[in-house]
Amino acid sequence: MRSIRTRRSGRDSVGMRLLVVEDQRGIAVALRQGPGEQGYAVDVARDGATGREYDLAASYDGILLDILLPEPSRGELTEARHRVSDGAIGYLTSRSEGCH
Repeated sequence: MRSIRTRRSGRDSVGMRLLVVEDQRGIAVALRQGPGEQGYAVDVARDGATGREYDLAASYDGILLDILLPEPSRGELTEARHRVSDGAIGYLTSRSEGCH
């Protein structure tokens, strides 16, 4: 089983909270760093199951979700998200096939 590491930007007075669900460490770090430097509180989940747990346990203004994650599927995560929040969901992929 892969270990799950999470990080926060360390700013408790921030109004906006984002959740990044991405299994590739380098991409997750970049997605946490940019918004973190702009004052967002950013949590990172390295798999879909942990992302779902975080989303159900906390109030996020938005989620950046890797569409290529294995179980649970993107659809399952999106459906669970809409049951608890109307916050935004952004979908990400590192796949270049079919992109122009």
